[in-house]
This record gives sequence, structure tokens and C-alpha cells, in this order.
Amino acid sequence: MPTQSSLSEIPIQFAKGVGPRRARLLEKLGVQTLEDAFWFLPWRYENRLEVLPIGNLLPGMKATIKGRVQKVWVKTTYRRRLVVVTVTVRDETGLIECVFFNQPYLEKTFMPGVSLLLTGPVLSNSSGSLPMTMRGPEYELLDEEELPDMCGGRIVPVYHETNGLSSKQIRRILRSIFDHYADQLQEMLPLTMRTQLGVPALPEALPVLHFP
Repeated sequence: MPTQSSLSEIPIQFAKGVGPRRARLLEKLGVQTLEDAFWFLPWRYENRLEVLPIGNLLPGMKATIKGRVQKVWVKTTYRRRLVVVTVTVRDETGLIECVFFNQPYLEKTFMPGVSLLLTGPVLSNSSGSLPMTMRGPEYELLDEEELPDMCGGRIVPVYHETNGLSSKQIRRILRSIFDHYADQLQEMLPLTMRTQLGVPALPEALPVLHFP
């Protein structure tokens, strides 16, 4: 099992769920080793504690909703050859269309009946069959086997991104790294100094910063 000193020597590509391709993307963000990953802190947080009913949404809001997929269809625009996946999501209060661009694989991901958590801007939908839409929302598949804190209703850390690696993907990578290596973090300050300053131990503080 690696020690904290060796965490700085283990390339990030060997973390579960990373591999060479994602490692190259993480390196663009300054994350080259497992130790770098622990110190790659969020640059802001989003409040997703409040999940709003679809029936309460208004254009101009940025909201988090939860519902089930009712219908999904795909079309390709004629001129720009843009693949558009449109998903109708329902809860007990209403329906909304959620639109995703150039992600054709989502047709198989968003099967009817699948439960989703979505966060994004709410817009008027003059061209669709429903009055409101979300365009390119961030989504989570709500699986009973997933960790509860990965399914929304929480404060969400937002990380700096690079093309091909979203904040959501970074959260999942960091969750795996914490699950496998957090017990190797060692305190850097002596107990007397931490007591005087009133600060928690490093192995306690870092997880809270990443997963409040």
C-alpha cells in the first residue's frame, strides 16, 4: 500500500477509472500524480440541496429537478449535421424537455423509465411541444446502488475543466481516488499547532472540501 510520500510518485493514469487518455487531460489541469489529485480543489460550489418540482419551474431559473424519462428521440440537423437528443422527463407535477447536442449515445442511456437528476438553465421552449426546456443540463442517473451523495440533493463541487473532461467526470475520478487512497494521507501539522489554530487534521479536512 502506498504511503503519502509515494503518492507523489504514482502517475495519475494508474488511478482507477483514469487510464492514459484521461491522464493526459488531467495533466493539462496540473494533475500528474495521486498527490496532485488530492490537492486539485474545487474552484466553486453549486447548491443542489433543493430539488424543485417541474411544475414550479420558470424560464430564467437554474434549477435541479428529479424525474423519470418518458420519451427520447434523436434527430440530425440538415445543414450542420448536429445530432440532437431530446428527452421528455416527468415528475408528479409536470413535464419538461431536456436537449443534448452531439451525444448520440444518450439515446440508449436515457431509456424510458430511467430516473434522472438534472441541473441546468430553464428556458422557454417556443419550438418544442412543451413550454419549457433545459439545454445541455448536467445529469445523474439515479441508481439505488450508487452512493447516496452522488445522486444530488447536496452541495456539488465544481472543478476547472478541459475539453473532453467535465467537472462531473472529475468528481467521479476523485471519489474513486479518495475511496482507495485517502487512508494514506498523513497529517502535516503537529497536534499542538492544530489545537492552537483550531483546524482539523488533513485526512479529515480534504474529503470535506471535495465532498461537502
